[in-house]
Amino acid sequence: MPIYTNPSQLASLQSNRKFSGENQGEQNAAASDAKRDLANFIAKIKLDIDACWKITEPWRLAADESYRFVENDQWDSKDAAFMSTPPARPMLTFNDILPVIRILSGIERQKAESFKVKPREGGDNDSAQVLTELMGYVDDDNLGYYQRIRKSNDVNITGRGYIKTDISYDENVNGDIILKRRNPLTIFNDPMADEWDGTDRKWVAEGEWVTEDEAKELWPEFEDQIKIGDWLSNNSGMMSSELVGDRINSKIFLDAATKRVRIFDYWYKKVEPVMLAINMETGDTKAVDENFTEEYKMMPPDMQQALKFTRRKVTTIRVATIMNWILMRDDLSPFPHRYFPITPYIGLQYNNEPWGIVQYLKDPQRLANKGVSQALNHLNRSANSGWLNHSTRGASSTVLEKFGSVPGIVINYQEEPPRQIDPTPLSQGHVGMIQFAKDQIRSTSLVNAEIQGIAAEGYKAVSGKAIQARQQGGLVGNEDLFDNQLLGDKVVGMQLIAMIQQIFTPSRVERIVADRAGAPTSNMAALYSKRKNEMPVIIDRALKGEYDYIIDRAGGGLSAREQMADRLERITEKWAQYGQVPVSLIMATLKYLDLPSADIEAIKQEVMIQAQQAQMMQAMQAGVPPNGAVPPQGLGNE
Repeated sequence: MPIYTNPSQLASLQSNRKFSGENQGEQNAAASDAKRDLANFIAKIKLDIDACWKITEPWRLAADESYRFVENDQWDSKDAAFMSTPPARPMLTFNDILPVIRILSGIERQKAESFKVKPREGGDNDSAQVLTELMGYVDDDNLGYYQRIRKSNDVNITGRGYIKTDISYDENVNGDIILKRRNPLTIFNDPMADEWDGTDRKWVAEGEWVTEDEAKELWPEFEDQIKIGDWLSNNSGMMSSELVGDRINSKIFLDAATKRVRIFDYWYKKVEPVMLAINMETGDTKAVDENFTEEYKMMPPDMQQALKFTRRKVTTIRVATIMNWILMRDDLSPFPHRYFPITPYIGLQYNNEPWGIVQYLKDPQRLANKGVSQALNHLNRSANSGWLNHSTRGASSTVLEKFGSVPGIVINYQEEPPRQIDPTPLSQGHVGMIQFAKDQIRSTSLVNAEIQGIAAEGYKAVSGKAIQARQQGGLVGNEDLFDNQLLGDKVVGMQLIAMIQQIFTPSRVERIVADRAGAPTSNMAALYSKRKNEMPVIIDRALKGEYDYIIDRAGGGLSAREQMADRLERITEKWAQYGQVPVSLIMATLKYLDLPSADIEAIKQEVMIQAQQAQMMQAMQAGVPPNGAVPPQGLGNE
């Protein structure tokens, strides 16, 4: 039976049209079988997504609540209803969770991530450096820094975050690489996967809500089948909902109230027989397709001889798009790598679901809010505590009720003056409960006062090193949140390398490299100036070789002194590419390095001796007596 992948073929198949003419019986029977297979395939997709929803529903509800906590919506509906019942009580929200998220986001910004491409088969250091520069170009073009920050906020809040890679042909016929943060509540994962980087997932899906008109615009081939009343009926043509019965929560796929439907891109793995080219020297394999055929023609004879061709069953990546009971496409992944384009990032996971730090701070935050609200309610009621008034010989009850709390009011009474009831003192239990809740938030989040840049209770002036030590202690406790991100960044990096090699032409690469060689933050200047004439060859190797993606992340919480030392070290490294480093630059760098004084003095003395020797050699070569040499500048005792 034929495999239908073209949208036009699928639209025709899923309509109720019948074949006519010669062999119409066989054709209609084959089409009927194909429709049944499609229905079973769609049913499997919907069952997978529904199973993920049911398994992760507690996490999804908690994640939605975590977003609301950060956004200052922290009162449970039942508690809010109780507090609003007469006599109404104040409901205050003192958001101690938001600063924690903002501090973690700030630490993420300080942990500057550096990435580098390393050569493997068919590459060298120069071509790897070109590919590293192209990775930087793609990252800058997509504001990748801010995409990762938003993703990390998702992880810190909910425990899950996602980055999606894609190719857009809107502005460039060859394609532009897209890097986007995705909302974790729109992603559905294989619930049986266990690896943190998601490499063991068998499928992943992303859903987007659209209206009828939007759906027709996206998929014009299915315009006749996208009709209100049909596509919202759970039964379109032969795509019968009877296949799954009541096992599926239809609200995942349909919203009858707004007449919207969810379009799902369902990425899945499938074992298929393919022709492989195996490099017998390295063991690497490549699928024999149109791209490989062109590469093979360009290979030197020795590389061609190292290849062996064989047919094997391998795992391929495919993508199917469904809209309720309509299948719009089912085809091979358009990307040259063997990853799902939706890469997961996780927060704190030990056995079951991953959680963000917010999940562990909700109860202390609720306790603080209720404590403050109850204390204020107590204070408000105590301000007008009431009066003890004789029923016949006192003051008028009406006057006391109306004017009893007005300052300066004169109240007439008959024989016995009314006496104000002494208010109950403010509960120290409430005050202690509020402080306990705030302390619990700090101890659980490990975001102490020093990290927040505020003085701790009982603060006494201490040295900068002591404060920095406390800051570093708080950072160490949250390092696991940042280390988990590196796993996902590694997978995204490997995808980007393959996608760059797929769509970037040599002329486009040469233009990008030339532009970035002049940028002050680029590392391409030295390579481009020295080997400009060889760049076409280097670029060719960059687009055809095999490479690894290495990520490094600097420590957070750097002091101003450490930041200056880091800048000077970078300047020194740059200067060394062009010649001898000035003595004054070395001396300036030593000032900001946290080294023992004895070591600094020893380095200074060695630098001075080497500089004097070099100057004496220059003087002798110029015919000037050694005792006539002028001491170099900047070598005084600093």
